[in-house]
Amino acid sequence: MSVTDLNATKDFIDSLEEAAFGYMTRHQAEHLREQDLFDRAVEHLQISMQTKLATAEKVVARAYGRLRSAETHRYLDVKNSTSQMAILVDDRTGKNYAVPISLIFNSLVNDNRRQQSH
Repeated sequence: MSVTDLNATKDFIDSLEEAAFGYMTRHQAEHLREQDLFDRAVEHLQISMQTKLATAEKVVARAYGRLRSAETHRYLDVKNSTSQMAILVDDRTGKNYAVPISLIFNSLVNDNRRQQSH
């Protein structure tokens, strides 16, 4: 892949992120649950920009992080996190927290699925 191709791909991804960010900014007040906003933004990219699901989810995650980062002093330290451990930072207290990804799934994702099936 040439440098020109890489730049074009980066520009396209950046455009997708801006589209997702704009969509979520416009529609965030409509959703009671954050996951609904995320899911609708992914669907928006898939339909309006013919984006594959995996790409849309990655781009929306980046845009969602930007959307919410201005609201809080707490964030995910992406640079120091791994595929198995999320490093959370609280700038006000100066503390970092290592949270196993399995705990996140067990506490949030799996519980959410059980609640939806009832």
